[in-house]
Amino acid sequence: MLRRKIMIKIDFEQIDWQKITGNGRHGRAKTSKLPTKLIRLLELSPMWNERKWCTIGHTGYVLEGSLFLNLGKEGVEIAEGQAFAIESGEKHKAFCKSKTRIFLVSEAQIKS
Repeated sequence: MLRRKIMIKIDFEQIDWQKITGNGRHGRAKTSKLPTKLIRLLELSPMWNERKWCTIGHTGYVLEGSLFLNLGKEGVEIAEGQAFAIESGEKHKAFCKSKTRIFLVSEAQIKS
């Protein structure tokens, strides 16, 4: 029987901030990588305004501020204390009007 390694604790205090820039994105992230998931603490600046559409699945919780999601034909504001889930394959992009902190779980992109 194969035994799988399971990570049960992520200490964001021990992870360095990494700068995020490009394509309308300005912020920083602390990231923990698992084989099929990225677990991140994101801090987005008020200048965060994604230019490219994303189709990766995400589940998140807004810790501070608010996130505006453009889902193509509709948009929705996710406020502090609210969670969101976007299915893989659904086209979306985000923007912020103020500093926003998010706990985010994303599907890892597997390169073949």
